[in-house]
Amino acid sequence: MMPTPFEKNGGIAWQDIHKLVDAQIACGAHGLSLLGLGGEASMLSLDERRSVTERALSAVNGQTPVIVGVASDEVSDSVFLAQHAVEKGAAAIMVAPPSAGINSIDTLFEFFESVAAAASGVDVMIQDAPQYLGTEIGATVFQRIASEIDNVNYIKTEALPACDAIVELRQVFDGSDIKVFGGQAGINFIDVLEAGGAGIIPGCEATRLLVEIWNQYELSDDKTSARELFRTILPMFVFEMQTLGQFILCTKQALFRQGLLSDAKARIEARLSPISNKILNRHLDELFDLERQIFG
Repeated sequence: MMPTPFEKNGGIAWQDIHKLVDAQIACGAHGLSLLGLGGEASMLSLDERRSVTERALSAVNGQTPVIVGVASDEVSDSVFLAQHAVEKGAAAIMVAPPSAGINSIDTLFEFFESVAAAASGVDVMIQDAPQYLGTEIGATVFQRIASEIDNVNYIKTEALPACDAIVELRQVFDGSDIKVFGGQAGINFIDVLEAGGAGIIPGCEATRLLVEIWNQYELSDDKTSARELFRTILPMFVFEMQTLGQFILCTKQALFRQGLLSDAKARIEARLSPISNKILNRHLDELFDLERQIFG
């Protein structure tokens, strides 16, 4: 999940979008995702979200698939953003349920049905994040989605325990081609893979290492090495994911130190304390040292 880069004055740092895209592709990312919870999408206007989508897709220029987040509390806004993302060449859209205004299973299903129809011709990923949005999708709605909406092909779950959430969703979608991904900034990466998940959508501060872990686990079938490597970076992920706000701030600090952001500015109100900054910088020192050891 790419962050939305901001300048010191709070405006969008457009030039940073290109740097972030180029860096993720160079690190071997299998795809890019933008304008989700970790991208501070709720802090952007509709015009800003459209412009970020256009800039990112232009920078990618077809080199890797791009998933564009279109979640909103207004059905009309999500439909509008979905149509725009499809027009501009997104490989998929990602939509989470509204945090308000859902009063029945039918209302929730109809929301997803409307957004999926607006994205006709591309894949739809549904994000299940009840602890962040306050709306739980539930097995009944997922079953209807699987049987009635053709272009929903991916689910990203933030539910915990991650391994159980993956297994339960795979049982719901048994017999379908829907693939289940984990979230939580990658903190449960190995658990997700062990439970049969297709992958994760993490932050983008440790992409090269996460791709290496994937390659060891899935391609080389060297699960022991994958677990050992993941164990070395897990403390940083645990520190980051104590809250969504902390994850956003830590990711931006990491990318700023890597020279991929011109400023670590965020629009959310949360800020890292002096002791949190100290601990984060220790984790980042260890992360960057590990990358140099492995990749030179």
